[in-house]
Amino acid sequence: MNNDQPEQLAGGDSKPDQLGRFITSPEFLDRANAAIARAVAALEAKGIKPAYIVRDRDHGVS
Repeated sequence: MNNDQPEQLAGGDSKPDQLGRFITSPEFLDRANAAIARAVAALEAKGIKPAYIVRDRDHGVS
C-alpha cells in the first residue's frame, strides 16, 4: 500500500486530494498570476485602469 495514493487507504476517490495539492502548488500560483497579468493587460489595452484592494491578512481570527 502506497501512502501517496489516499484512495487506497480510504477506499475513496483521490480527486479532492489531488485538487488540494494542485491549488497549493507553485505551478497553480504561477498560472493564476499569469492569468491575472493577462486580464490586467487586456483591461489596460481598452483604457480601463484596474482597481486594487489591499485586504487585511487577519482573516478575522482574534
